[in-house]
Amino acid sequence: MARTALHLGLAVWLLVLAACGDVAAVVPSIDAGTATDVGFVVAPAALPVLTPCPTGWREVPPSGAHLPATCEPYAASGPEACARGSAHFPGTSGCLRLGPTCPTGDFADDLPSDRELRFVRPSADLSATGTRERPYASLAEAVRRAPSGAVLALAKGTYVESVAFPLKDFTLIGACLEETILQAPAPATERGILGGGGGHIELRRLTFTGPSPAIIAIDSVVFDLEDVLIDRVAFVALYALLGGAIEGRRVVVQDTQELDGFGRALTAQEGGRIALSQAVLSGQREIAAMALDPGSSLALEDARLTSSRPSSGGLYGRALDVEDGATLTLSRVIVDDNAEYGLFSGQVGSVATLTDVVVRDVGLDANGAFGRGLHAQSGGAIRAKRVLVDGAREVGIHATAAANPAGDALTLDDVVVRRVGANAAGFGGRGVQVQWGALLTAHRLHVSELSEIGVLIATEDARAVIEDVTVLDLRGGETGRLGHGLSAIEGAELRVSRAHVARVLDVGVMIASGASFDAEDLTIEQIESERARGQGGIGLYSQDGVVNVRRTSVRDVRQLGVGVDGPLARLTALGLLVDGVRDAGCATTTCTDLPSGVGLGAYVAGAAIEVSDFVVMRCALAGVQVAGGVADLARGRVSDNPIGANVQTAGFDFARLTTDVVFERNERAFDGNLLPIPETRLPGALAF
Repeated sequence: MARTALHLGLAVWLLVLAACGDVAAVVPSIDAGTATDVGFVVAPAALPVLTPCPTGWREVPPSGAHLPATCEPYAASGPEACARGSAHFPGTSGCLRLGPTCPTGDFADDLPSDRELRFVRPSADLSATGTRERPYASLAEAVRRAPSGAVLALAKGTYVESVAFPLKDFTLIGACLEETILQAPAPATERGILGGGGGHIELRRLTFTGPSPAIIAIDSVVFDLEDVLIDRVAFVALYALLGGAIEGRRVVVQDTQELDGFGRALTAQEGGRIALSQAVLSGQREIAAMALDPGSSLALEDARLTSSRPSSGGLYGRALDVEDGATLTLSRVIVDDNAEYGLFSGQVGSVATLTDVVVRDVGLDANGAFGRGLHAQSGGAIRAKRVLVDGAREVGIHATAAANPAGDALTLDDVVVRRVGANAAGFGGRGVQVQWGALLTAHRLHVSELSEIGVLIATEDARAVIEDVTVLDLRGGETGRLGHGLSAIEGAELRVSRAHVARVLDVGVMIASGASFDAEDLTIEQIESERARGQGGIGLYSQDGVVNVRRTSVRDVRQLGVGVDGPLARLTALGLLVDGVRDAGCATTTCTDLPSGVGLGAYVAGAAIEVSDFVVMRCALAGVQVAGGVADLARGRVSDNPIGANVQTAGFDFARLTTDVVFERNERAFDGNLLPIPETRLPGALAF
């Protein structure tokens, strides 16, 4: 609350009520024996469960209290730097070779003996017949002349060709990956090194390179890849569209070159399908892997996507993108060191499903406006289970429905978000943000080590339902930004069951501008204020918001435990403990003349608190403060404070504070002096 504090100094607030005649109030007598004791238990918030880890992954024990164990796909030293022809896939102990070592002869040593063979060598005689002794001189000739179902054995060498497969089935087996190279003859976007509109094509032990796509699959063709390296091709390395499919195992796509603004590893479009297991995609431009249009799908297992950067025109830098009704499925995947988004899901019908996924270090070396781990927009959806977002700029997980609200934008089960800072412009540092009609449903959510807000639900029609959430270690305040653990603003709705908010600079829970908050089993503790100006340090605060809480504990905060401010602010609490409200962080330095430390506070005409079954104790200034607003208390205890209740609202009836309420061990039970009002900063324009 940004306003000039009204105070008469430390000496004045210790005066008797009669010394201050400007507040006309009715002061009842107190019979401590009429009140009843209050007993309730706040259920703890359960932490996300990311274990047992997938096979080959490493369990990382929690580094402290209230932190979950996590899973990592590599050793603590990270993925190994592998030689050409090898890759370190998630869940493996080290570099894995793609296929066998190169043979001493021209052809592979382990060609099948039960299938028809045709041999190809780029330096062969043009009059060859396809035998080992007289191999075809080109792959195109072999495809034209060999029967469907044949195995095409490719000798060591470089094949500078662009081949379109007819409606035949073939298996291509290179001598070895390092020395069997298919190279694009010229720059192209509509023609790949290999392409086809039908049949089943198996590709083994091959390297693709050159300024065109490696493979374009259309219609009913299925390309099946195993032990394949795609290095410095252009435009889109693997492109499936119009019903075409690409499948693969042990596939590496690296350093796709930009052509016509694109430098992608994978694109599934117009009903195309791509499914890879044990894959590494690195060094792409614009977007590493994309699925778009209804019926298109992209599935990755045991994969790593790393080092995606914006195009030369500054566009994107995303690892994954699913749009226009396509589907994306990730299982046992790490997405690291990407410039803009780890994952983008956009438009109605687009669904990204993540299981056992790590998204790390998004935007940390980028100069752009974004660095988001997961982002859903315009009706796109993300369903995440056992997911860690570790290291992002601006927002860890974000959803906005924009013009196409379509139900749940985010479904999060056992999700951890940590280490989110501001972007290059100094904006953000939020764990989870939902706005503009999007809906968040979460079970066991943990956010920590942020520079601004833990969970933010913003703007009308945005909603969140969360069971078991922990928010820890928000640096806000000192950096000049907000430090709110949970926040709902601008008409949004936030419903929470079992929450733990701790070690926050500024406000534990902030509800403002027409938003509503309904919570049960809420623990708020260790909320600090700024040391320079003394702002913040508040447990639960409503500024023209509506709050309804049950079984709430607020401990070890600064300035104010629970408060309401503004003519529309309402707070109802059943079962409330406020214990230990200290003075402002600047009390011994820059604001020594401004006492503070209030348990319950109601400020500005119209603001109202209704609390029953409560305890308010050990506050530095007053257990209860009514300064402009009103409060109704029942069945509780106010104890061990310098002042039990400070009332500054003209005409307020003290009896509203004493229905079965015990005031005990307070230096002064009631006080009517103009005492300081706790301060915090307004939410301001948080949405974007």
